Amino acid sequence: MVANDTPVAYHPPLAVWALLLIGPLALLAASLLAAWPGQRAARLSSAQILRAE
Repeated sequence: MVANDTPVAYHPPLAVWALLLIGPLALLAASLLAAWPGQRAARLSSAQILRAE
C-alpha cells in the first residue's frame, strides 16, 4: 500500500519555453554576428577587388 502511494518515478519537467526560445534566439544571434561582415562586404567595389587579383 505504501509503495503504490509513494511517487518514486521521476518525471523531469518539460522545458517548453526553453525549446521555443532557442530557435529565435539562435537566428537573432546569427544575424547580429553576420551584420558587421556583411556591411563591410557590401561597401567593397567588385571592380577594384577583381583588378587587385
